[in-house]
Amino acid sequence: EAGGAGADAATAASEVEAAAEAEGEDESEVEAEAELLGYFVLLHADRPVEVSTALAAAPLLAARPAVVQALRIVAAFGRGDAPSLRRALAAAPPLAADSAS
Repeated sequence: EAGGAGADAATAASEVEAAAEAEGEDESEVEAEAELLGYFVLLHADRPVEVSTALAAAPLLAARPAVVQALRIVAAFGRGDAPSLRRALAAAPPLAADSAS
């Protein structure tokens, strides 16, 4: 089941990225899609295979600030690094900070 969910996440992420490229989406639409991927990372942090699969499927989105910020939150939490977690949450948009806490 985990492989199926990971494959679904990868398919969805790659489809979003392909659509963004093909349709010539403006920057705000791409940022919104990256923000959604960031929320996916936060909400599925306990499923590293699914997160890795989704990030690998959308490398252009994965490099966006919203996703990088989500990864910082997850990494700090995983390390048990309270000071880094506080900094990452303070720098995150309000919804991301609420999702991670």
